[in-house]
Amino acid sequence: MRSCYGNDLGTIRLINRENISIKKSLFPSIITDTLKKLVLASVVTAVIVFVFFGMHAGMSLLLGVVPVIVGLLVSAPIAYKSRDTKKGSTIVISALKAEAVKILIIIFLLWLAFKFYEQIVPLANICGVIIAAIVSGISVTKLEIK
Repeated sequence: MRSCYGNDLGTIRLINRENISIKKSLFPSIITDTLKKLVLASVVTAVIVFVFFGMHAGMSLLLGVVPVIVGLLVSAPIAYKSRDTKKGSTIVISALKAEAVKILIIIFLLWLAFKFYEQIVPLANICGVIIAAIVSGISVTKLEIK
């Protein structure tokens, strides 16, 4: 559907109404897809670890995955803050800030897990972090470039 609008110079131009309201979500589709895959992989792996090694190992694995998920949720808006700019330095600075925030969140949440969960299984916890890093890395490398 098209309609006519005048600009301040008195000329008339055509504007497509469907293109006016382009909604930018907080998380790009690649982040939501990555989160879905990450949650699915971590739950399946935690159930397998729970069956073979017990409840504390399964919980420890989940406590290794959760910091990566929280870090991804917090850092994604920071990284995509500069998505409208063409300036390379702004994009790199936003990406570096997002990675720094993500790493600090992961370190802090892992410290909390080791500090307050007395029955933690360290190997399962670190395996959870590794699984989350692998799944999120695989998801990001499947990015389609147009």
